[in-house]
Amino acid sequence: MNYWTRQSIEFAQQRNYLDELFKVYPVNPNLRRELSQTQIDKITQAFNARDNVLLVETLLSSDLFPLKDSYVPFLRHDSGAISRNPQTVNRIAGNLYQIGLNAIIENCTAPKEANRQMGPLFKHWISKNVIGVQMFHNPEEFLNCKENCLLNSSDSVMQDFARKFLGFRRNKGAVIKLYRHLESNERDYIFSALVLREFLYSL
Repeated sequence: MNYWTRQSIEFAQQRNYLDELFKVYPVNPNLRRELSQTQIDKITQAFNARDNVLLVETLLSSDLFPLKDSYVPFLRHDSGAISRNPQTVNRIAGNLYQIGLNAIIENCTAPKEANRQMGPLFKHWISKNVIGVQMFHNPEEFLNCKENCLLNSSDSVMQDFARKFLGFRRNKGAVIKLYRHLESNERDYIFSALVLREFLYSL
């Protein structure tokens, strides 16, 4: 087993793993999404006027659509599909009228799920330089460093770095696959956010 993986397991089993993890990922379960007053007024106007197209279009621009419908992602991706699929728009609008205006507003502002809040939190934490080692945004400067250091750059830069120097050939977001790659290539010296996080806790 990779040394850092073993350290991670021991940390989780023997120490205050969750307490320490919360310092990195201070997830707030009550953090609600927001709708501007302009959005609320537009939704209310479309709802009261029974303007199906305007209602669906307005709600598609919100962070969270107020009801589950498998066709909504397609309409978000292709706004022109609204005019080409009037029956689908009318069906979705009918369901919206059924749940009512208050429920629409309530559902649009529902709290974010914990996993949707966690994305940028690790990078925010690491950017505070709580580790006390030199941090680089430029991969070349990082490679030239002879001491303990961190590469903290954009996702695309770090993905390119992993491909160029680790031989990683997976698609974006495949953290677990990168983790497995590192598990079987112990000489690789760059860790994914997941592995690095555990490494930091073992210091």
